[in-house]
Amino acid sequence: MTEVATTETADHAEISPDDPFSWVPFYEAVATRLFEYQEDRPALATMYRTIWSDAGYKVHQDRYSDGTVGPVRDMCPFTFMWMFNRGNRRARIATNVRERLGIDAPAPMSFAGASVTHFHQAWWFQYEKDRKDQIELFWHVFSAGCAWANDLNDSTREGEFRNALASVLRGTNLGWRVATGLFRARPHVFYPLEKSHVNLAREIFGLEVPGPKTASAVDAYVDLLRQVQEYVSSPDAEHPNIAAMSHDAEKRWPSVNKEKKFQVPETRVTSVIAEAEAHSNPDGDSGYGIEHLIADGCFLPRSEIQSVLHTLRHKKNVILQGAPGTGKTWLAQRLGWILAGERRSDTVRVVQFHPNTSYEDFVRGYRPQATRDGAAGLALKDGPFLRLADRARVDVDLDHVMVIEEINRGNPARSLGEMLTLIEASKRSEEHAMSLTYSREIEDEEDEEVVWLPPNLHVVGTMNIADRSLALVDLALRRRFSFITVEPQLNEAWMQWTTARISSRGVDAGRFVRVVKAGIEELNEQIRTDPSLGPNFVIGHSFVTPVDVVDDAWGWFHEQVETSIRPLLHEYWFDNPERADEASDRLLAARA
Repeated sequence: MTEVATTETADHAEISPDDPFSWVPFYEAVATRLFEYQEDRPALATMYRTIWSDAGYKVHQDRYSDGTVGPVRDMCPFTFMWMFNRGNRRARIATNVRERLGIDAPAPMSFAGASVTHFHQAWWFQYEKDRKDQIELFWHVFSAGCAWANDLNDSTREGEFRNALASVLRGTNLGWRVATGLFRARPHVFYPLEKSHVNLAREIFGLEVPGPKTASAVDAYVDLLRQVQEYVSSPDAEHPNIAAMSHDAEKRWPSVNKEKKFQVPETRVTSVIAEAEAHSNPDGDSGYGIEHLIADGCFLPRSEIQSVLHTLRHKKNVILQGAPGTGKTWLAQRLGWILAGERRSDTVRVVQFHPNTSYEDFVRGYRPQATRDGAAGLALKDGPFLRLADRARVDVDLDHVMVIEEINRGNPARSLGEMLTLIEASKRSEEHAMSLTYSREIEDEEDEEVVWLPPNLHVVGTMNIADRSLALVDLALRRRFSFITVEPQLNEAWMQWTTARISSRGVDAGRFVRVVKAGIEELNEQIRTDPSLGPNFVIGHSFVTPVDVVDDAWGWFHEQVETSIRPLLHEYWFDNPERADEASDRLLAARA
């Protein structure tokens, strides 16, 4: 096996989660850890299946040499790393990968420059009955590439990488997709070669990348890598690293990577997950619109979704209010994706307010920072709101959304400060700029720093109106936000979604959803008519909406009642626990 350094990034603790390229040390650490499984690939395949299932996807079915079908039993490193580049679930999957592999580097929240994987490209190898030595080829180029990345001046390692790359280009039909796989393993060395990246390379270096099957392909790619290294090392370079080059390429040519769909060979794995992804991503690319929102499990009527989007685009600021379990935060994030036109973690930022959330936390304030001589000091740091506003001002063609969970749990007027004025839709221009409580020094001492908010920055707050401990929302805040009430959606769309996720083994899925719907609606009517509660306290559909396929439907419903609904009812009727238990028991008895 090719020698590979196994040390993880030493300074990962200093990486800010707000750094758009904070994914780089995490990806490198994952790639390094995968070498521990090179001789135990079945264990890696098992981990892959588990993580995939935890993310809510169906597990691929492989076709074995004896003609039977079952779960994949082998795994290549590129396929494993490809799975946490899957649209809106990539941060969730990355966190799971981090925990299962024991990675010290923090799981990223931003993936700028690490393009989203098309669902047809998720697997790199064919059915077991057809794939021959493909997985060995991928491990070989993966290990040779990582080894060379540790010392680009090592001619022996360079030769091993050249041979391994040539074998992959000759022995597979993946083309230059292997360059993107290597880029994700060692983002500081390898340059991806999707169409947008080829365009950028042509613009910067004036070169054309030859076809992967040509005799000069390997030489040309290695030469490109050396030019890229020389370029990013230059103090005059527009891009400080390859991740920044990739991000810029994808921004400047956002559609070209979507035009060329990967052609799946007939012998390639035809997986259940590909069909599921095609349903959840109707356009077959990384875009995101109302159709994608509905496919993800939004049960609101299309007309209501359109109304909310219209309000958000024109008012700029909305608050989604509703009872527990109505999916307010889930919806808020996806509204941001619709505005951006695709699933993007760098354009939607989620924060949660609490009683101690201050202006210094959210907008700007002084934070402890060691000085150059090691002494303690203070530095003026922008909070998440100003950082997102800065991104929106730079990327004017893309909408950005700040999601504030439970906005009324804190003191919004205190946390927002001057932003309470600047967020008004009529003040989203430079002429309405204001000085801040904490202003930065600028070169011209006769002038002072002023800040304004761009029109492509939106604010979506969520509010649980059943929380009796919260004070009324400040009237000044109400004037600047449109309030939209999200109701429980136990409608036909919910019934179809739930029916599709109930295993048919011994369970009448249609009867199950009808019984659950009737039970929750009866309970909600009891809550609505209770003088001490009312409509703000009803039970939302999220409590009884399965995310994954449920094998034991009634067992799952029993667990939901016991672990989520019964405790909530005990909070509602804290002075009458018998009533809470009676209502919970009626839900469970409905099965009979």
